[in-house]
Amino acid sequence: MVETLAYTYTTREEMERIFGESGISLRADDLGSDQGAMLDEIIGEATEMVNYHCGLTYEEVDLNDSYLVRRWATWIACYLLSQRRGNPAVFADKYEEVLTMLTEVADFTRIIPRLATREDLTPAMANLHIDDRFRTHKIRVHPTISTGGTYGKEDLSPRFPFEWL
Repeated sequence: MVETLAYTYTTREEMERIFGESGISLRADDLGSDQGAMLDEIIGEATEMVNYHCGLTYEEVDLNDSYLVRRWATWIACYLLSQRRGNPAVFADKYEEVLTMLTEVADFTRIIPRLATREDLTPAMANLHIDDRFRTHKIRVHPTISTGGTYGKEDLSPRFPFEWL
């Protein structure tokens, strides 16, 4: 059984704006009534390709609402559809451009405009020292002279009374 996606980042209508209604019909004319299932598979694959590159940084609900992400998924889906039945791929240049941008998002060299990220990307600095009072986890962070806050997994070193509050 194939999982059901909570969000799909493109639709047949969005694909028709790029490919044209006849373009989609010509590539699916051998399927008859199964055209919808085939398009659902292609749309799902395009969605998962976007999730693969962006899913660790952005929430799916935010990706679904982004115009740019929806365009990327539409270009991917149109490219995948164009390859059906061994046809030469159409939109290969646009597909490569989209994959390059998605790879840059995955590598944190590019962000998707107007979307909140899962993590706080504010620069941070932790002032550390070695505390020999502990047998393990000797490296400790001074919270009052560090920036960016703590994320809950740091070993803190309260040097002054009530600094840990």
